Amino acid sequence: MIKLTRLDYRLLHGQVVFAWTRNHGIDFIVVADDETSQDDFKKNALSLAKPAGVGLEILPTKEAIRLINGGRYVRKQVLLVCGNTKEALQICQEVEEVKAINYGNIAEKEGSKQYDLAVYLTPEEAKDTKKIIALGITVEMQQLPTATYKKLNEIL
Repeated sequence: MIKLTRLDYRLLHGQVVFAWTRNHGIDFIVVADDETSQDDFKKNALSLAKPAGVGLEILPTKEAIRLINGGRYVRKQVLLVCGNTKEALQICQEVEEVKAINYGNIAEKEGSKQYDLAVYLTPEEAKDTKKIIALGITVEMQQLPTATYKKLNEIL
């Protein structure tokens, strides 16, 4: 069962991952990221960032979708993480279980607009996000579970 879907360009990041896993009772993390799934160095680095006792799979986005929809994680409390709006949109379009997505950290880039403390969207990322919202999915911006969140649905 997917407990939380999060978009964070860093994928897994120290205190953020620990805070979210504790807050949601997460026992398994699925990283859906095409680039990282093909990079052994990045995969090893991410495996060091996960909390002890929490399982981890780092998969290409299509494979993660296939496994989620196939019931692989039905008995797990899953944090599903992706690193960009393109893959987030793909997940939201193909995984019916996803009803909300947390935009935790999207890096500032040339041409991006700031929507929250650590959420910057380029026009293309905003377009992807509007498509996610059009699917009826709530897009929340929140760094940590203890922080106040904003709905991007109400801003975009």
